[in-house]
Amino acid sequence: MQTPLPSSISSAVLLGLSLIAMAGCGASDGTTDADSGPGSGDGRATSDSLTASAAAGEPSPDGTRAEALPTWPEPPVSTFNGRALPQDEVWDDYSFAIVGHLRAGPDDPSPNQRMRDHTDRLLATDPSLVVSLGDMYYSISEQRLADFRAWVQDELPVPFFNAVGNHDIQIGGDRLADGSLASRIYDVQAYCAEFGATYYEFRLGSALFVFLDFESAGAFGMDEAQVAWLDDVLERAARDPRLENVFLFMHKVVWSYNNPDTEPLFRYRHPVPISPKYSWYADELEPRLEALPPHLKLYLFSGDIGGGNQHLQIYCREQGRVTFVAAGMGARDRDGFVAVDVKGREVDLRYVTLVAGDEAPLTAFGNEFWERFYSEHPDLAAKAIFPKPEPR
Repeated sequence: MQTPLPSSISSAVLLGLSLIAMAGCGASDGTTDADSGPGSGDGRATSDSLTASAAAGEPSPDGTRAEALPTWPEPPVSTFNGRALPQDEVWDDYSFAIVGHLRAGPDDPSPNQRMRDHTDRLLATDPSLVVSLGDMYYSISEQRLADFRAWVQDELPVPFFNAVGNHDIQIGGDRLADGSLASRIYDVQAYCAEFGATYYEFRLGSALFVFLDFESAGAFGMDEAQVAWLDDVLERAARDPRLENVFLFMHKVVWSYNNPDTEPLFRYRHPVPISPKYSWYADELEPRLEALPPHLKLYLFSGDIGGGNQHLQIYCREQGRVTFVAAGMGARDRDGFVAVDVKGREVDLRYVTLVAGDEAPLTAFGNEFWERFYSEHPDLAAKAIFPKPEPR
């Protein structure tokens, strides 16, 4: 049962380089199944004979030959904790959790201490899987990987999947004796060697899970191989009558860049305006999503908004059939995660704080909420938004 955040808590809780030189690594061509769920059903316990005929490529009841349904990869075994989704599940009523920006700083183990101390809060939502939106740790090192793997393997009894972030492919950047940070490089192949593909997809019932890589190609775009893969995924999604929802996971908040509806708001976090060259979402991804059949509901989840004293750590905006969500942690008491409940074609999104356990509908944290928050607390906004008054 949802417990709305009291008005006193809604503010109090929130008060609380080198270039990438290598391409991303896509999912391998694994075994696919005509029904492509982890079980034998289509996830909604339907007995629709037309769908069954299409799955087999057999004639439909009216005598015409139905088009064979698209195939999808089986949900992969998690490369982080070796756990797999149940093969006999009927995926029409389940939950999953989304966490963003789990990392700690260069001197501490990841995930951050709030997540370590309150993992039980996340598990209390009974997730079938946990999705990370990137930046799981500060940078690649033997110790950091060991620390993170130990948490995922020991504390999470369900599969864990990740949408790769820039820190996930970072090498170096450690703190030096004088307090400064060492130089760093970005090596996506080092990440691939540890955890496998940086972009991949699978289906659970009527939902398609799509993990995107906006780190490997630079300029917040995609290389040709990933674009070709994405076009194929979206083409299959467009002709799959079983699908109702498409969940797209990514690290970068690419849909906010140079978007007049969100850009001014996100400058409360980062005072430096985004360069006009970061337009891949508007130029390439958005038109592809708009071309999908109108009955498909789209959810875009991004995680590059965590860290330190930055208060805009959860955001949600509904625009027609598209829901945009950004969620990240900053090792603060106000940190939280997104709980997603799927019942048939219906999707419910909640924000749950880790320390207090307060819950609120995710839609509560839109433009209006944050504009009011920063109006009431201008000292917490990025300083460039409120320049010092000219001396008199």
